Amino acid sequence: MKIVLDPPKSIIADWRNIAGKYGVDNETITFWMSRPEPGKGPTEHLLEHLRTVKRDLTIDDFKEVLKDCKRFDVLDILKKNGY
Repeated sequence: MKIVLDPPKSIIADWRNIAGKYGVDNETITFWMSRPEPGKGPTEHLLEHLRTVKRDLTIDDFKEVLKDCKRFDVLDILKKNGY
């Protein structure tokens, strides 16, 4: 999933758009972009953040945001992995 969401996109939604849907502020988004960790991209930061802050978030809720962002490619990845 991070392979398709991490690279910045100008035409389609990327991880930043998804973060925005969950109310992640621009400072946090900028921080994740400016502090890369080996083997850990911004999508992983976002998912960890959501696990911590949005404890009641379900995979179905996440899939609805992906639909709203028109990220059907990511939905396909989730489906292929049993989600």
